[in-house]
Amino acid sequence: MSLPLESGDMKEGLNLVINFEPVEMTGDEASLLRRSNRRPMLRCVVKTTNDTEKQKAARAHKRIKAGPLKVPMIPVVTNNRKNKRQRQNSKVTSLKAGEGEDQEMNVSPPRGSTPEQGPEQGQHHQEILIEMPIGMHMAEDEKTEAWTVDDSKALYRVDGWGEPYFNLNEKGNLVVTPWGEEGSPAIDVFELVQNLTRQNVSLPITLRFPEIMCHRLKTIQDAFASAIQTVGFTKHYQGVFPVKCNHDRRLLETVVNYGKPTHFGLEAGSKPELLLAASLLQQAGSDGLLICNGYKDEAYIETVLLTSQLNNACIMLVLEKLEELPLILEVSKRMGISPRLGIRAKLSTKHGGHWGSTSGDSAKFGLGVRDIWRAVEMLRAADKLDCLQLLHYHIGSQIAQIRTIKEAMREASHVYAELCLLGARMGYMDVGGGLGIDYDGTKGGDNSINYSIQHYANDVVSAVHDACMQKRVPEPILVTESGRALASHHAILIFDVRSVSQQKDEPAYIAKKPSPTAAATDVVPAATSVTHGTYLLNTFHEVLYTMNSENYQEAFNDAMQFRAEARTLFRLGVLSIGEVVQAEDLYHTVIAKALRQAPANDLPEDFLMAAKASTAIYHVNMSIFRSAPDTWAIGQVFPIMPLHRLDEEPTVRATLADLTCDSDGHLTDFVLTDKTAPADKTSKTLLLHEIPVSSESMRVGGAEELDTYVMGMFLGGAYQETMGSAHNLFGVTNVVNIRTKNCPFGPAPRTRGSVKELPYILSTGNPEAYVESFHVGQNVAQVLLHGDHVASEMVATLTSNVHDALLDGLMTQPQADCLLKNVTDTMKSSTYLSLKKKTAC
Repeated sequence: MSLPLESGDMKEGLNLVINFEPVEMTGDEASLLRRSNRRPMLRCVVKTTNDTEKQKAARAHKRIKAGPLKVPMIPVVTNNRKNKRQRQNSKVTSLKAGEGEDQEMNVSPPRGSTPEQGPEQGQHHQEILIEMPIGMHMAEDEKTEAWTVDDSKALYRVDGWGEPYFNLNEKGNLVVTPWGEEGSPAIDVFELVQNLTRQNVSLPITLRFPEIMCHRLKTIQDAFASAIQTVGFTKHYQGVFPVKCNHDRRLLETVVNYGKPTHFGLEAGSKPELLLAASLLQQAGSDGLLICNGYKDEAYIETVLLTSQLNNACIMLVLEKLEELPLILEVSKRMGISPRLGIRAKLSTKHGGHWGSTSGDSAKFGLGVRDIWRAVEMLRAADKLDCLQLLHYHIGSQIAQIRTIKEAMREASHVYAELCLLGARMGYMDVGGGLGIDYDGTKGGDNSINYSIQHYANDVVSAVHDACMQKRVPEPILVTESGRALASHHAILIFDVRSVSQQKDEPAYIAKKPSPTAAATDVVPAATSVTHGTYLLNTFHEVLYTMNSENYQEAFNDAMQFRAEARTLFRLGVLSIGEVVQAEDLYHTVIAKALRQAPANDLPEDFLMAAKASTAIYHVNMSIFRSAPDTWAIGQVFPIMPLHRLDEEPTVRATLADLTCDSDGHLTDFVLTDKTAPADKTSKTLLLHEIPVSSESMRVGGAEELDTYVMGMFLGGAYQETMGSAHNLFGVTNVVNIRTKNCPFGPAPRTRGSVKELPYILSTGNPEAYVESFHVGQNVAQVLLHGDHVASEMVATLTSNVHDALLDGLMTQPQADCLLKNVTDTMKSSTYLSLKKKTAC
């Protein structure tokens, strides 16, 4: 850093610059510094760049010699290094700076020194070495450039997993573009959340953008239309959405209504889902397919057959196992209704992802080739072979490699063609689910995919076309059951950080130099004599201040060793507790800086262990088991990032802990920010911003609260809500559906029935967006009902006990009133933490 000298300070009017630069030390110099208990050094360089002003520079130098030059205290500790030869050629003299953080330093040049020719022609400089007090430090060199939103976008890989729906604006906030294309309004999610919380919609909130779902559906339909036209395929595409992915009524209504012109349907896997899907399709007047999967009993079969008689109904009853066929034929004969049947094939093709067990010979569902042959013969014998119209297969969800899809399609396409040749009246080929999404932006690995939707559609169409051409059979209508690819992007879980547990990077004794009269509670006392502790701490200081990008591994190893020695010496009674605390502070500082120097994609095992121990824990207002169960159950990695402050550099390596009293409620795997890392790797920490204490001085139990720091979890719109549990009795979150005006996907579907809403219309704060609906999350009384605990009965019991306590003199009347009010209010409140101040009883 440099300071210009004002011309008024020099009678000659010469403009000089004083540069303060860190001094690189040789091993002997560092050893001398350590033995003499000296502080790190800064070099003060006085320069002039004009050769014609050489004499003025000399006179200016004499002016500096005549009296001490006052300059502000410069807080600098960096890892910059000078060339060794350049250092050896410098004439330096050590001077001690004044103490204190805010005072000025008196800087005087060494006696007899003269300006020297600098490394560049016409540049003259005088060097002075200044001893820097411990209290002086600054950020690393890499933090000198201003952080931008583009840096945050790259850090959190927003373009990788979020395109085309998520971006950052110039305010440093995350925005969503629901139409996924040019012309879509950009909704500032942070400002939206602020507006909602001001209207008493408490966090956590699940934000839904149904128009994203429409755009995903349109993207898949357009991809198949393009592939069909390119190949010359003779039939069309007609997808279905598996309702098990998300049972939300408005989401399913959006799918059915928007997909109605293209006959987009639904898939059900149980009796409740069958009734739900049939009702939605009938309500919309849609003739979309209803695919009936899952195990079936007589009631299930009867419902399917009877429902198939309704207007526009097109229902396929799919065999999951051979044993279902005799029951279907028996019920069909008794009711006099011929079914439209499908067979689920158990393919030999497998994929290696988490859901690979749903494929191959050991798969839970499906018929192998021998059972398929037997089913055909049973239908032929019953004169019902014409009822077999669909072939279905599913080899697993989130297929990462397009090669697996190609292999499965080739095998299944030939099974379809052979069924045609056996005499079945085939007309549909259902390729199931498996179309994946890019959770981490790596374009590879189990958390990503190495293909696009268009690539997927091309391979599906081509495989079926080739097999049908080869076997000379008619081509089928193509069906997919894509759930994850359709629903994941439309929902964002919004939550706030409530507290932080953190190992501080900067030691307390470095941040504030102790005075002889400092209280023990104010600062850790420093070592005052040359003891084992003093020598150990001075050596530790040397490691800290000489660490750079080349020796960080050595510094890391030294820190591990010195910390172990400090603990051993304390157990032997040699070190005081103050000295041990100083050693611990130094250890965490060295480890933090070493981790910043080390490549994120190739951390040694000891670095990983140290990183885990030194990581901050951000305690967040949500339940993993309720809102993100896949992170716990199968290790799924979801993109997680702050919604604001994205124009600031995040400096804290953190993990996230939820509200549950369960050690598994801890997120420790995140999208890896290093683009050079292998695709199957994840980061064990998430870079987040430091959260200051609120200036409002809001207090809970005497402790100041943090400023609100709002975060979001993305791509959780499929499966997470339907599979969430009430662990620790945390309930369903508030849900807000957001739509935009002038949407190209048509108006929102009209919903029958009542919805729990606030008694007024919520505002988004954005003129281009509006709240379609607000669903109040479960309160404490509603969650208790899951275990058959009735709130009114519990309050009645408590009231009786309070009455007895009053009679026995155990409580005062104000205390009794306060307790009953508190319990009654709690029963009506959210199961999550509230930002509201509680008024004392």
